[in-house]
Amino acid sequence: MSYLTSGLEQRKKQNIMLEFLGRLLYIVPRRPRFAQIEITNDCNLNCKMCPREFLKVPYKHMDMKVYKKVVDGLKGVHQLTLTGWGEPFYYDKILECVKYAKKKG
Repeated sequence: MSYLTSGLEQRKKQNIMLEFLGRLLYIVPRRPRFAQIEITNDCNLNCKMCPREFLKVPYKHMDMKVYKKVVDGLKGVHQLTLTGWGEPFYYDKILECVKYAKKKG
């Protein structure tokens, strides 16, 4: 039976080495593939599980000039999420945000 376990040990070692080489040779992409922008931290809900009330920051919406500058810098991102601690549909310029991001690709 030792021939079975010795082969198993050899495969374990090979798997460990392959995992190590995979991590060693991994190349970090030049740009992020995904991005998340918190366009607002304001919310009209009061969900029990949400820790938003403990943030102790003023509630406000992102200025459109700032938003556009951020989106312009995200060229090449495959997925953009417009959410965070706030309710994105509570922001009156949500449609403008979506249209601008779509226009930029």
